[in-house]
Amino acid sequence: MRLTLFILLVLNSDLYTAQKFALIENKGENAAYFDYSNPNSFVGVLMNNIDYIPTLIDQNGYGGVYDAYMLAQLGVAPEEMLTTTTSTRLLLYDPQANEEAMVIKTSQSLNTFLDSVKDIPVYESLFQIEEQSLKQFWDNSCENCAVRIFSKFYFDIRNTDALLIEDRDNERWIHLIGKLKDGRHMITLSLRAEQLKEEECFRFLHFIDPENSKSLYEAYKKQANYQIESAICREWKQGKSIYFSALLNNFDVINEPSCWNYITSSGLQLMGVADSEKIGTLHQPIGRDTISTSFELVQQHGDIFSVYNYLSEDTTYIIKTSFDFATAYRSFMDNPDFMDYVYSDSTWLASWWASAQIGDTLRSLPQTLTFWKERNQNDAAFYYKIGTDLNYVPKAFVTDLVFYTSQPNSKEIFLSYNYQIARDNEEFSGAILSEINTAIQNQEAFLNPSLKWNKFLGTSTKKITFFQLQKKLNLINTNPEI
Repeated sequence: MRLTLFILLVLNSDLYTAQKFALIENKGENAAYFDYSNPNSFVGVLMNNIDYIPTLIDQNGYGGVYDAYMLAQLGVAPEEMLTTTTSTRLLLYDPQANEEAMVIKTSQSLNTFLDSVKDIPVYESLFQIEEQSLKQFWDNSCENCAVRIFSKFYFDIRNTDALLIEDRDNERWIHLIGKLKDGRHMITLSLRAEQLKEEECFRFLHFIDPENSKSLYEAYKKQANYQIESAICREWKQGKSIYFSALLNNFDVINEPSCWNYITSSGLQLMGVADSEKIGTLHQPIGRDTISTSFELVQQHGDIFSVYNYLSEDTTYIIKTSFDFATAYRSFMDNPDFMDYVYSDSTWLASWWASAQIGDTLRSLPQTLTFWKERNQNDAAFYYKIGTDLNYVPKAFVTDLVFYTSQPNSKEIFLSYNYQIARDNEEFSGAILSEINTAIQNQEAFLNPSLKWNKFLGTSTKKITFFQLQKKLNLINTNPEI
């Protein structure tokens, strides 16, 4: 292993001679950057924005993170790291149509499927894929869905106790140095400084004192119950309106900045967070909430499912037939307008098919909304972001009001109010929350908008080789860019 790393360093030694570095260690004034108890310290901000990390990794072309082979070379167990998984559709080239074709998983086993397509030209390249990998792709995909390729990359932001700033020819990089369980140090994640300067892509956190937390909680409860008696809510319950959204409909989904949307479109998924030492200052449990009382609304009929017909510029509805869903789904795939839905899982569509009667227009399943969650403990906090006012002066903007309970090892969110959506859509959800809106506006005026967590981005660097730095830190390195 040492020989392999030595060869790697020698091959890249020409990159090191012109590099400039600055080292920020967890001591003195710089210790504030590593204060895990402060949600707005550098590591605190990263932890509270852990879902955004895969987007940054993807933007960097997966530089600064590790695959399983690189970790094995270092003797680092994958279980020590967090994981980001990429997911892309498996595409084959169809020479007859001169275009790429998807592989759709059937109810067959992989071997049976391969046997059935062995004489079809478009599937020839499928047999060139390593058997174990192909089986993994097949097993991890859902029936009637496009077969997807999954790849894992490893990184971490826990146990960060130093930052390494590197100036390259045209850009600056920030490398997180973490301590492993065996006492060694390694670069656990590398990000570009430009990414860290995009303040509006990060959420900041401010805790509210107990007295104000209680009053906000009671005001929210009162207004939630008021909304549930409104005319638009009654119409929604009867399936007549699609515009009603309970205040707490998104209580499990904190507001996401627009730059976070890249995660979904890229097919990225962050793994290992829920069980990774309760990462983040506030934690949202995954799965059914069993320790709170919930009050739910159920819509009588779901919305009608429709597909837009690009040729006729009209809407096409799907009528349930006597065919089973698998047969019907294959017929849907013959409709070019339906191809948009092949990109996603068909599980939800199958459940709608099962719930409909023959001759019915396909509808979504009746929706259930939770409009209130009751807990004895109701501490509150604000998520906010940093932007600028009309005069380009830095300003704090509250995005969410969240209520949480303190568990032995974490603070767990059980209720939230997406204030940014309410502010943008006051007609439907903001107008009746005047008391909470006023409190939030007062809080925005109070919050300190200074970005103390990222001042190190302007730290001066000096010319030094990575060999010297590595020796000083007793640092192992697997990033070939350094």
